[in-house]
Amino acid sequence: HRDLHSFPTRRSSDLHLSVTVGSKFMLTKDSEFEYQPSVRIFYSLSHNHGFWASVARAVRTPDDIETSATHHPLVFPTASGDPPRALEFRGNKDLLSEEVIAYEAGYRYHIRDDFLFDLSLFYNEYDNLRTFESGQPETSDGYTAIPVNIMNMMEGQSYGAEIAVNWRVTQWWKLEGAYSYLKMQLNVDDASTDTRSESAVDEVPAHTVSLRSHFELRDDLDLDVWGRYVHEVAAHDLDHSFALDMQIVWRLKNGIEFSLVGQNLLDSQSPEWGIDRDNHFISEVERSVYMKMTVNF
Repeated sequence: HRDLHSFPTRRSSDLHLSVTVGSKFMLTKDSEFEYQPSVRIFYSLSHNHGFWASVARAVRTPDDIETSATHHPLVFPTASGDPPRALEFRGNKDLLSEEVIAYEAGYRYHIRDDFLFDLSLFYNEYDNLRTFESGQPETSDGYTAIPVNIMNMMEGQSYGAEIAVNWRVTQWWKLEGAYSYLKMQLNVDDASTDTRSESAVDEVPAHTVSLRSHFELRDDLDLDVWGRYVHEVAAHDLDHSFALDMQIVWRLKNGIEFSLVGQNLLDSQSPEWGIDRDNHFISEVERSVYMKMTVNF
C-alpha cells in the first residue's frame, strides 16, 4: 500500500482526492477462475498531510502436493509382528483457494520538512484456510496408514497497527523508528479434527520495535546502526529478544563500495524458531562479522 503515501506537488490550499480501482484475474491449472480486486482511496488535506484507505481480496491457490500428492513424513515402529504405522498425508483435488479480504487505513503527516509521522491500521478476514483432518487407520501393503486429509475447515481474523517515524536530526544524521502490533484469531469448523492449526496464532510476535540510525560521517563514509525488539513467541517458548546490527560503508569514486558488517552483536547466538524433541532450538542466528565488496556499473 506504500504507493498511496505519495503527496503531489501543489498549493497548500488545494485538496486532492484520488481513487484507484483494479483487479487481477487468473485461471488456475485446474481451470478454476480467481479474481483479486482492490480499491484504494487517497485524500490529502494539504501539501503535508492526508488520509488513505484500501480494500482488497487476495487468494493463495493450492499447489500440486496439496491437491494430488501422498507422502509419509513419519513412520512409527510397533511391537514385534505388528505392521508399522505411518502418517499418510493425502492431497485433495477439491481443495479450495485460501482467501483474505484486507482492509487498511492510514494517516501520514509531514510535521516539518525533516520529520515524518505515519500511522497504518489493518484488519484481515480469512476464509477456506487449510487444515489437516485425521481419518480412521487403514492397513494395507504391510503397514497401517493413519490418513491425514488436507481440507478447508478454518477461518480467522487478524488486526493491528503500524507506526513509523522518520526524523532527519541534522544534515548528517537520520533516525527511523517503527512499531507494529499484530493480533490473530483462528477458528476451525465444529466438524474438524485438526487440533493444531489454531495454535498458529501463537507463532508470531504481537509486538515488534525497531530503530535505525544513519550517520553520514563523510561524503564517502556512512555508519548504520539498527536495533530491534521482538516480543515473546509462546508457541515456540521464545522469550522477548533484543538484537543489534551495524554496518560501515566506504564508497570509492569508481563505483566500488567496501562494507564491514556486524550482525546479532548482542548475543553469540539468538534463537529464532522452533524447539526439537530434546528442547533444543531448531533455528538460531549466530553472531557474525564480515566484509563485502560491491561494484556498481
